[in-house]
Amino acid sequence: MKIENRSSDYIKPYQLFIFTAQLALILAVAHIFKIEENNGILKLTPLLFGGFIVHALLPLRLRPAFFLLISLYSIVMFLGLKHGGGMIVLGLGLIGICHIPIRLWARVVLLLAAAAFLALVRSETIATPWWGSLSSPVIPMLSIMFMFRIALYLHATEFSKQKVPITRRLSYFYLLPSLCFPLCPVMDFNNYCRTYYDKPAAEIYQKGMRWMLRGMFHLILYRLVYHYMTPMANEVQDLGGTVQFAVASYLLYLRVSGLFHLFIGILCLFGYNLPETHRLYYFASSFTDFWRRINIYWKDFMMTLVYYPIVMRVRRYGMTTAIAVASVVTLVLSWILHSYQFFWLRGQFHLGLQDALFWSILGVCVAINALMEYKTVRPASLKQPKFSLKSATLLSAKTVLMLTTMTTLWSFWTADSIPSWWSVMKAAGNSGPLEFLILGLALLGLVGVGVVIQLANERFSVGAHMESYTGRWPVVATVGFAIILIAIAQPRVHGQFGTPAEEMFALVASEQMNLRDENEMTRGYYEDILVNENMAKARFINLPTPPADWVVKGGATRPIETMLLRELKPLWTGTLRGAEVRTNQWGMRDLEYQKEKPEGTFRVVILGASHLMGAGVNQEEDFESLIEKRLNEENSGALYANFEVLNFGLGSRSLPQSLHVLKTMARQFDPDMVMYVEDSKQQWRAVEHLSTAFRRGSPLEYAYLESMVEKAQVNKEMSQEDIMRRLAPYGVDLVEWSYAEIAKDCQEQGLPLVWFPMPRTQQTDRQNRAVLDPLAKLAEENGFMVLNIDGVYGNRKREKLFIAPWDNHPNEIAHQLLADAFYEDM
Repeated sequence: MKIENRSSDYIKPYQLFIFTAQLALILAVAHIFKIEENNGILKLTPLLFGGFIVHALLPLRLRPAFFLLISLYSIVMFLGLKHGGGMIVLGLGLIGICHIPIRLWARVVLLLAAAAFLALVRSETIATPWWGSLSSPVIPMLSIMFMFRIALYLHATEFSKQKVPITRRLSYFYLLPSLCFPLCPVMDFNNYCRTYYDKPAAEIYQKGMRWMLRGMFHLILYRLVYHYMTPMANEVQDLGGTVQFAVASYLLYLRVSGLFHLFIGILCLFGYNLPETHRLYYFASSFTDFWRRINIYWKDFMMTLVYYPIVMRVRRYGMTTAIAVASVVTLVLSWILHSYQFFWLRGQFHLGLQDALFWSILGVCVAINALMEYKTVRPASLKQPKFSLKSATLLSAKTVLMLTTMTTLWSFWTADSIPSWWSVMKAAGNSGPLEFLILGLALLGLVGVGVVIQLANERFSVGAHMESYTGRWPVVATVGFAIILIAIAQPRVHGQFGTPAEEMFALVASEQMNLRDENEMTRGYYEDILVNENMAKARFINLPTPPADWVVKGGATRPIETMLLRELKPLWTGTLRGAEVRTNQWGMRDLEYQKEKPEGTFRVVILGASHLMGAGVNQEEDFESLIEKRLNEENSGALYANFEVLNFGLGSRSLPQSLHVLKTMARQFDPDMVMYVEDSKQQWRAVEHLSTAFRRGSPLEYAYLESMVEKAQVNKEMSQEDIMRRLAPYGVDLVEWSYAEIAKDCQEQGLPLVWFPMPRTQQTDRQNRAVLDPLAKLAEENGFMVLNIDGVYGNRKREKLFIAPWDNHPNEIAHQLLADAFYEDM
């Protein structure tokens, strides 16, 4: 393919200035909102900025080579010379197989053999000692670039006659932004080559600017949905909660569409005028329309390699049969290939019943829709029909019906489990006729909005204006929108709207998990439940991977037949989250103490969960040990000869459980003071513990807890989600009752009682205050002496306080800050 120099392939100096200024604003938005920071996009921005300027100034014949050069450099920059260079060599081997002068089927067999070998390495069945571990990160990164593109490339080399330079062939695989995108659009090789500067450079660059900004906006909207609309399944109590759960599940796909827009927008900066990846998929009016609009590149990939070949082979049995068979097989293979993709990225296949049902239902519906469209007589005229109220209303009604259907089906696919999803759907039955009437009216209102949108598009051609990338308007719109986003991010601006706006921006401008996922992650850590794969599939969160032995499974604790459910094994030594753990004879992670208090000793009992236990820090560096050490160094001999601080913390321990520890265990050590460490998750944890203890048949020990179960009208045949949903409204009551009972017990014993807040390391001070202040007020009302350590972490970067990139438990630095704050405030 010969590259010809044309005047339209170059931009004038003033245009370069305009595009450079736009790109600077867009990349500023990326940094301010930390767009996909965990995936490394921010690290790529200097290369994007400088690369765009140099690429635009180079002669056209040199641009493909330059783009390939910076693409290869980005691989080495992210993975290092050893792994990056090795990945490039592996890729060259796969590309080379496609060009071996043998039959197509033989090349396919060789590629499958290579894939099988790499799969064995990825699953760590085969070790590669000569190169270190290839299972991560080399093979996952290689799979992003090759697992689907290689099939399209092989198809193009076999059936396409166009001559393509080697630089363009290589850059198709080693695309500049690929390593920053765990999910990449499956772009067609012929499209990739054909669209290279197929329109004036200025138009392509402007399209890239807009699409990058649009993608970032989708990602910002995704975060708003993720943090403010996504409830836990057990929180859903009525029809409104069911609708919110389903709608949020579907809206979370904004992250995928945002990433794809950003990816293609970046390629536009280097002359590749690629088509859109998604087109208003929430406005689909049928299943086939949905299939055409959502992930268009994937649809084209499946149509090229699966649908059309099947139709051609089966059409001798009639087109009706061919369309039906091809549609179903295409969707079923989509399910299998999604699992295939999951394997390369996550290291295991995902072929569950939930996925099978989702793709099967979708496949059957698409097949039925395709047959209906095939049999429908189409008008001879290709002109766009004029607007009519009847046709607009019908189209709008079909769109709303399709939106409702896909929202429900999508929520099923992305739910934690089928029972969990069904329990959410059943919760809608708790609402009365009025709520269902309101929902019906809202859907009718959406139909009306759809009619208005169609009318506006007919009168003012809104869609045509939005797709224009020439003239001043696209530049003004892009620059204006970028400036608005940057302005909103300024504290002086969003601070004018009060604390809620400040908290909202803090969430939107970060990649932290919401409460639902944080609870699931914590429960996974302590209850040996891994993060549900469906959850990862729905959110596409790319967290760093912990070592296999990060969490001790079945070693540190043992089950017991009380409401505590489990306890630390006495005299146990092992490793938990990278730190050594030693327990004493009483099953505490602490020094050895005798039950009988030594004369002249002041003894403090501390109750709490994993943060108090010191998960992930060494025995002498945890909060409790540091307090004890400082008390003895600075106060020993003044009033007491010795200070002993006893750590009764255990991971995922709830407030009612801490109360029981105080009454049955801690009291035996004759304490002089009791302190409770609050980690801000006790309302949720108390509900989870009560539902788990009830379902297991463990004794609840207290009449109040039994009354809660009776009020919630639960039984042991219900699912965990249903039980937690019914108990959730009593979460605050459980916390208040536990505080009151702990205070009452301490008052009877004449013991001072201290409430100490443990701020979450992954949250801002404002976010911590929003959760901890109401709990502090509740504790103070019940007789606790409340300590105030607001701002304990200062201006430190929060990730510097994590025990590991994948685990936000406080590290030794955070524990030291907490211990100092406690000592000073006391």
